[in-house]
Amino acid sequence: MKPRTVSQTAANLMTTLVCWTTLAAAADFRPGEIWRDTAGQPIQTHGGGVLLHQDTYYWFGEDRTPDQRGAVACYSSMNLLEWRREGPALSADALPAMNGRRTFVERPKVIFNPRTKQFVMWMHLEQGRYHLAHAGIATSRAPIGPFKFERALRPVANTNDFRAQAPDPNQEKIFGGTFRDMNLFVDDGRAYVFY
Repeated sequence: MKPRTVSQTAANLMTTLVCWTTLAAAADFRPGEIWRDTAGQPIQTHGGGVLLHQDTYYWFGEDRTPDQRGAVACYSSMNLLEWRREGPALSADALPAMNGRRTFVERPKVIFNPRTKQFVMWMHLEQGRYHLAHAGIATSRAPIGPFKFERALRPVANTNDFRAQAPDPNQEKIFGGTFRDMNLFVDDGRAYVFY
């Protein structure tokens, strides 16, 4: 497969968005209203991202269904309008406890690694007071999961003497810079996470 440039990737994204808008308008899509899956339930993909793999779109996001809080939901679609719930791609039970407390996921994003033939999920891993601020990484052999949690980290080490003189509730001096609002993409065969 020929690698794509950033401009080709941007053009493909714009084409997808135009097609999505056209399809949505044709099917009486109404922004601002609850978007329902093929079973009639509200779609639960808060802070999520879409992956195109083998002609199928997969939408991952925070599942805020009351009994699923903390999990990552996965939906699939052939047309970006009708979404079928595939279930939790990463269950709340699969997440680690850190410092004796439960963690939860925000902003999950997934890419496919052709070298390892695995799907890789990056996320903002957090706890109740929002001081954990770690990246979480999980992997799966299938786009719909189940994903296995692999590790938590802060990708940017404390090389800048973070919080040297101030209170440090996020423990940046120990763990490095915080990891929160993030995105993940592949360009020219290389994966990038930015936040």
